[in-house]
Amino acid sequence: MEEYILYFGTSIISIIIIRNIIINYRKKKAGNYGEELTFRFIKKRVTKGNRYVFKNLRLPLYNTTTEIDFLIITSKGLLCIENKHLTGVVKGSVEDKYWVQIKNNGKQRFYNPLMQNEGHIKCLKHHLRLNGYKNVPVYSYIVFSNENVNVFVDDIRVGTIHDISDVIQFIKKNEKNRIKKNKLKKIIKKISR
Repeated sequence: MEEYILYFGTSIISIIIIRNIIINYRKKKAGNYGEELTFRFIKKRVTKGNRYVFKNLRLPLYNTTTEIDFLIITSKGLLCIENKHLTGVVKGSVEDKYWVQIKNNGKQRFYNPLMQNEGHIKCLKHHLRLNGYKNVPVYSYIVFSNENVNVFVDDIRVGTIHDISDVIQFIKKNEKNRIKKNKLKKIIKKISR
């Protein structure tokens, strides 16, 4: 009897572990797919003139690193983009520490991506200052790349993949050139190391 209980318990634990591995693999695969969709969309619309795109940019942060999904560098400033490839309904506010994703199988909380991206921007600005680049404007944008998502967040820094072009145009029209070409090249050189 004890062998049966031990065997049954071990089997249940194994099934739970395998299930969690599969779920994490699927989430990572969906996230990578979403980033690739966003990257293709950005590359088609953004890399004209003095604009450069970095994908999965890792910056040192204390004893680890932080990863910026996309960084677009223009003469108007830097656009730091956090990509989310979620489905269902997304709700949250700027002040909420966690937002909610609602799907048929229930609700799931996730860390507020505006706050997440703010951490990326602080790290980026710190590294820019260390290299002598003060007062470089850095803008935040959260993109939801899945076509099957409805986002209910009332903030202009949050939108879908199709809104990225509008964000670039807004920055382009409403900001004067803040970074001279030679400074822009130096920033790109530092970041691309």
